[in-house]
Amino acid sequence: MTGRVQFRSSAELIAQVIRHVPGVVDVADGLVFDVDDSLISGSRIGTPFGAA
Repeated sequence: MTGRVQFRSSAELIAQVIRHVPGVVDVADGLVFDVDDSLISGSRIGTPFGAA
């Protein structure tokens, strides 16, 4: 899969969700992100979709 998302956490979440789709045996993750939100602490921006 390829594409661009805003946050690293979103890219990781998308790959995880696709891996759980019945029939999917492997995911070639080619997603790129603009902001590495894994480095942001104490902020809701570090969680996908603002979920706490």
